[in-house]
Amino acid sequence: MKSVNSVIENYSLHDKLKIHITDQVSNNIMFEELSGRARIRCDAHGLRNMVVVDGIKNTDRAKSLTTKCKSIVTALVYRGEDLAKIAEFSCYEINNINEELEYDEQFSIPIEAT
Repeated sequence: MKSVNSVIENYSLHDKLKIHITDQVSNNIMFEELSGRARIRCDAHGLRNMVVVDGIKNTDRAKSLTTKCKSIVTALVYRGEDLAKIAEFSCYEINNINEELEYDEQFSIPIEAT
């Protein structure tokens, strides 16, 4: 919202700008509510969604690929915290191994061949 307001301010659009033409994305709807300005839905976005998005849904291969991609994204989003913990633990383990190797190098006892 700050960036939009700064553009309005920089170009002196306060008295000129009365309406926003947007798609149906929730952040645009929220902007309308916060700014107090009217918003008109862009029909071009709706047509695009009907042709592209709905068209893809009707193609079996594309539908399968989309489903797989959504599963991967969902797994990464919802498992992100778990993955971060695993990475943190792995780094901790690597640091411990490095410390042990450095310690062994400092205090190593030469092994004599028998």
